[in-house]
Amino acid sequence: MGAGEANNVNDEPHLPPSQPNSAMITESGHALSHDDNELDSDVNSDESGDEDYVLKQNPDRQPRISERKRLDGQIFESYTLQRERESPTQWQADPYKSEKGQSTQTYEGYDGRKRMVSDPRDYQKDLYERAKLKNTIVVLPTVMLIDYIIQQELENRAAGQHHRITFFIVEKVILCQQQYRCLKDNLPFDIGILQGNDNSIVNTKEVWEEKFTKHMAFVTTAQVLLDCLNNGFIKMSRINLMVFDEAHHTKKSHPFAMIIKRHYRRELDPTQRPKIMGLTASPVDAKTNDLKQATADLEDMMDSEIATVSDKVLSQSIGAQDLVESCVRYGQSPPKRDAHTVLWLQLRDLVDAGGNHLFRDNLIEAEDISSTLGAWPADRFWSLLVTEIRVAGVFARTQGEFETASVQVADRATETVYQIQRLVNQYDLGSIERSSSQPHLSPKVESLLATLKHEFCVQGTRRCIVFVQKRSTAVILSDLLEQPGVKILGVRPGFLVGRQRTFFTIANVTEYQQQSVLQAFKDGETNCLFATTVAEEGIDIPVCDLVIRFDMHQSAIQYIQSRGRARQKSSRFIAMVQEDHSSDLHLLRQAAQDARLLQHFCMSLPEDRKVQDMIIDAKTAAEAELAAQKAYEIGDARLSYDNSQEVLARYVACVDPRGTAKPEFNMSVDGQRFCAEVILSDPSPVKFVSGHPQPSKKLARGSAAYEACVLLHGKDHLDANLQPTLARKLPAMRNARLAVSENKKKEYGVRLKPAIWTKVGPIVDLWPATFLLARPEAYSEMATPMIVLSREKLPPMARIPLHFGHGRSSLVNVLPALVPLRLPAEKIDLLYQFTLRLFNDIFSKTYDAGKDEFPFLFAPALQSQESIAADNCCDIDWSAVDKTTSEACLAWENRAPDFFENKFVFDSLTGSRKFIIHGLNNSLHPNSPVPDDAVPYTSTAYKASTPDIQQYSNSFFRKRRQNTAWRQDQPVVNAEVLSMQRNYLDPFASNDAANSKCYLILEPLQVSTLPVGTVRMAALLPAIFHRINSCLIALDGCAMLGLDLPPDLALEAFTKTSDEVEGTLSADGGSNYERLEFLGDTFLKMATTISIFTLLPEGNEFEYHVERMVLIANQNLFNRAVDRGLPEYVRAKGYNRRVWYPDLPLAKGKVLAHESEQRQQLSQKTIADVCEAIIGAAYLAGSRTSMDLAVKAVRKMVKSGKHPMKSFQKYYSHYQTPSWLQNERVTEAQKLAVQTVKSHIGYEFTSPALLQSAFTHTSYTYEKAIPDYQRLEFLGDALLDMVIVDYLYHTFPEADPQWLTEHKGAMVSNQFLSSLCVQLQLHKHLRITNSSLIIQRAEYAASLERARNAAEQEASNGTKLRMDYWRNTLTPNKALADVVEAVVGAMFVDSQYNLNVVRCFFNVHVQPFFEDMSIYDTFASSHPVNLLAKKMQMEFECRDWRLLVKLVPCPLSQGIQAITQDDVLCGLMVHGRVVEDAKAKASKDAKAACAEKAVGTLLTMKLADFREIMGCDCGQDDGGEEHENAHGTAI
Repeated sequence: MGAGEANNVNDEPHLPPSQPNSAMITESGHALSHDDNELDSDVNSDESGDEDYVLKQNPDRQPRISERKRLDGQIFESYTLQRERESPTQWQADPYKSEKGQSTQTYEGYDGRKRMVSDPRDYQKDLYERAKLKNTIVVLPTVMLIDYIIQQELENRAAGQHHRITFFIVEKVILCQQQYRCLKDNLPFDIGILQGNDNSIVNTKEVWEEKFTKHMAFVTTAQVLLDCLNNGFIKMSRINLMVFDEAHHTKKSHPFAMIIKRHYRRELDPTQRPKIMGLTASPVDAKTNDLKQATADLEDMMDSEIATVSDKVLSQSIGAQDLVESCVRYGQSPPKRDAHTVLWLQLRDLVDAGGNHLFRDNLIEAEDISSTLGAWPADRFWSLLVTEIRVAGVFARTQGEFETASVQVADRATETVYQIQRLVNQYDLGSIERSSSQPHLSPKVESLLATLKHEFCVQGTRRCIVFVQKRSTAVILSDLLEQPGVKILGVRPGFLVGRQRTFFTIANVTEYQQQSVLQAFKDGETNCLFATTVAEEGIDIPVCDLVIRFDMHQSAIQYIQSRGRARQKSSRFIAMVQEDHSSDLHLLRQAAQDARLLQHFCMSLPEDRKVQDMIIDAKTAAEAELAAQKAYEIGDARLSYDNSQEVLARYVACVDPRGTAKPEFNMSVDGQRFCAEVILSDPSPVKFVSGHPQPSKKLARGSAAYEACVLLHGKDHLDANLQPTLARKLPAMRNARLAVSENKKKEYGVRLKPAIWTKVGPIVDLWPATFLLARPEAYSEMATPMIVLSREKLPPMARIPLHFGHGRSSLVNVLPALVPLRLPAEKIDLLYQFTLRLFNDIFSKTYDAGKDEFPFLFAPALQSQESIAADNCCDIDWSAVDKTTSEACLAWENRAPDFFENKFVFDSLTGSRKFIIHGLNNSLHPNSPVPDDAVPYTSTAYKASTPDIQQYSNSFFRKRRQNTAWRQDQPVVNAEVLSMQRNYLDPFASNDAANSKCYLILEPLQVSTLPVGTVRMAALLPAIFHRINSCLIALDGCAMLGLDLPPDLALEAFTKTSDEVEGTLSADGGSNYERLEFLGDTFLKMATTISIFTLLPEGNEFEYHVERMVLIANQNLFNRAVDRGLPEYVRAKGYNRRVWYPDLPLAKGKVLAHESEQRQQLSQKTIADVCEAIIGAAYLAGSRTSMDLAVKAVRKMVKSGKHPMKSFQKYYSHYQTPSWLQNERVTEAQKLAVQTVKSHIGYEFTSPALLQSAFTHTSYTYEKAIPDYQRLEFLGDALLDMVIVDYLYHTFPEADPQWLTEHKGAMVSNQFLSSLCVQLQLHKHLRITNSSLIIQRAEYAASLERARNAAEQEASNGTKLRMDYWRNTLTPNKALADVVEAVVGAMFVDSQYNLNVVRCFFNVHVQPFFEDMSIYDTFASSHPVNLLAKKMQMEFECRDWRLLVKLVPCPLSQGIQAITQDDVLCGLMVHGRVVEDAKAKASKDAKAACAEKAVGTLLTMKLADFREIMGCDCGQDDGGEEHENAHGTAI
């Protein structure tokens, strides 16, 4: 029963017998007791409910699916607010860590660095400065130096100097590929690659010149560069920098040395020689008796100086490695002559007999394997070797080799190939078992297996490298550990060998295979890598906690480099030594001695080769002591150089409690003094503070920390006790980001009538408006248009949808006339009488008021529905008006049969009995029993009487029925019950047309003078006026705010889904504010962001977030709305058919409570949501080209000096170009960046410095003139949000806010924006000094490339490329997404605040990824969400469940990110209750985590227990109802 229906129970005095003592509900909602008293029905009665007649087919309809989803959403919203406010510190991020096979990967456990450290230390920065000035051999992040050299080259080119090129020179092709990817992904310049296996290179001067012109730097193998120099394709004078990787190879005839000796030294002009930088872990790579001489030779050869660090730093570095070294001894292996297997002997005989020498090397190799590894590995070698492909190659090679031999010799040789193949294939290797008594494995292998088992199963090793000497050893040992009898728990083997092409071997690999092996090792698919020397130097391999030298090293550098692969804390380095084999022990001792000598050599270098603190003399020490005494006193607290770093560290720990942030110091030299700049972590409101020059680095750090603390106290970030104020403020600030409570409600006045109906008084002009059914056949073709006449013109209205049951519906056009009518008094009086008759006969309202008091009058239209639709105007049917008003009712006695066709009759004693008659029924009489097909009449008095037609036709009470006699000669008419209670706005209302037939006598009734067409149209008036009044009240609310919104948008913005039982305002066919609120919330964020960015040019990101939070907080919107009286305009009540009546005195009929007495309950959140919806409506009203109305709406809603703008153009009018842009000096590198970025994104910046700011990470401190990107990122984030939400809103007009929120979340996610950053090549321009970020950037770019290649491979069979491949990558660093948002913000500023530039960026670069949204809406079959769906739907048969997500502020445990960042909370709703939840950074991960937890909880639950605990009875009565996707989308 609807809300309106529930209020009408008292209209019929008699209840059904089944409820003899029930309660009546009055209009005020109070319960009154009553019984079956003999009350007279001749009292003043209103139109009653239709409960007298059983017309409903499904009276207890279930709420619609969308309605259930809305209710669940409200419950989840309240749940979220309660949990987040009650225990914010208990919330911890709960990211879903996917296992192998899932899309999300992480960097956990993988450092991946080669020579880069996470943060450059002071000595590394000093080495960088030294390398800029002179040729140096160092260990240093090379990207920084190359970037510096290329930028200098750009300036030189602009000055007219000839072009020069940088070369990064490596020894091996695999290193070439690796370093190329690193530089390509970290430098904003064109990087080329030259390697020996590139067959596409044509050796002509023109081809090489084209390459050298195109690229500014190359990664190349040494031999290629040497060939270019030898062939004259390039001269040494054209090279500005040569970086030699593994520079210790520069000796004798190595290509490194040949480049230096043949070309570098022959360039006699020092100014034409390039700079040289060598990278090495050791200046020697072989045994030497004179380390000093060897290093001197290397320095001389490379024309460079070896630079090192101070003794203290070096000692700390060596000590910090914390490496445990040990030996594992193994027994002696049998000599080769005694290690022959049966298979080997048989194969040897075949080879000897066949005379095929191509197998000789394989026999020797197998003999060696049998001796060192064992019999089974030796036989396994042949199985791995003799494959179909290799045999085909050997056969072809044999034919070529024996081409000139005799036929018999050639045939024997070729036949031998197939004989060997058959023998190997037929030979039974048997299974390998380590416990077997047979000597299948050598003592050395047995010892290795025992060691691996102990290390992985006992010591907990996570990643291991086993170094071997031969490639075949690596392959066979890896294969051995895959055998069932040898497998070790937790060990996942793989092998990495070089790319030397050898005929007929098991160890030939391609470059792709090498890269795949490395990637598998990084991703954890393998964790025990058997590798040759290729893994000792150069290659980026994840850090390991175990390194085993299966074969002894051959030089000190091999020892140092392989030992260096164990860089995890408490790593272990194990060397395998043969018992009673003194040479192995000698090699081990010699290597350790050489390493110590190298350390001693580094420490003994002259002081000018070391980077360390300056030597402090007595005078300087005195100055230092005086400086340290400087203090800043705050009450009883005292800040000094000594304690400032401690105070600062405490502050940073509060800003980022996760422990990942710490103050960093950037040191520079000012003459004989040091000057430090402290760099605080990203979340900190203060980023950089410089100290004063000091005589030592320690004092310099103290000075910088001291100045930072003073500044933080001045900005109220430190209190009087030097404690961070954030700890005290953060909880309240975080709660301010949460929405105000949905449960916290209050009563407010409610507008029932719009202002237009208050216009009364003498009538001069009347403005007609016609109500016209667009499809009258859907309702009744007899319905004639109705005209309403008011004193003011109705505004243009959106068409009103009405629903008539059985799927029939029609729109109602409201057509206001263009000019008013000026009628004579007598005509006005006729309309007044017609209006009174309409209210009296149809709605049982007899008004005691004059025409001047009526706000509107009614009139029938002259034209038909079709003719009005043609010319959009109408005239009043004065003839019908005259006939209606000429007499009170029509006499029916002695009338012709056609009189009884299509007449409206009503019972004047009760408002519930309205009928349309349809002719005589001559087969029935007044005392005839009521036919079975008549609508049941439920009156108690009727049920107590004889059920004949005469009793059916009256509404008397029992006694009056008994005392009343009806004429038996009167005719019986066929009739239909005319429902006056139905909500025609609700498409789900009960179906009246199912059965409305009845049979009547007319003596107890009155025949109205109103035409039936008018009556049928008038029956729709309550629904039509409900919508019109709601719309007009919403417009009144807009007028109060000074906003001129279209009526349909105004109504949608002010309409809240009703909380009343079953009936909802949105159920009337209109839309509630939820979608507009979603749109308006985004525009509010953008508008306030632009305003704050503009008005606070010197602010930082933290201040911006705080200022914006104050403006857009729901509490602020609520307060401003209440101050203006906005709540009374909100449409939150369900449909009520009585509200539309004029508020005038009644002579008969029920009086509705006055508007001043009406109240509605609204939550604070509802009022705040309406504010945002009004902004959304204003945005749509202004169209996308003019947002002035939306800006004005924001100004009204926030009412703050931080947003004074009245139009969008005013934003830029308030903008002032910052000083760093006013005096910008444009470098050639900046110009090149502008053109490069233009080629990728299609926009050309007019301000290169602004673009450079968008690429400047907070860690980049080498340039103070240009600020970092955080301000621009703050701006761009809001701009991108706006264009994305605009796209989703218009592209998916039927999508609900939950769907829109989830898909918007994917489009602005770090994962997608990071992929976009790489695909647009923007990541190369990111200026960072944090080496871990540099590595992550390169690794992420590589993973994205792999994901796209996989998608393209999948699409190669003709299917469309899946554009969601970006989800199958490593988890990127947030800096990449920040760059995209910063570039968007920079474009907006550079284009003078032109939002179309951002829209264009979105259309071209973002939208293509989301044109097919279906690919984002499904989960993999093994995904936790799908497992949950199967559990709920198939096992528990539950339909009422869903996963809901909501953005919530990060927990307090993440410090300042609780203000600036969001998490995603996912909740599992089951029958209106949250039963599980989880949080993550992305919606898909939160859903996965929540589903995984839920599946774990439900795993052992029985069906009966589930139904009892969850209150579920879904499976017991399915009813065939189809239900929506409960878990939403997969993004």
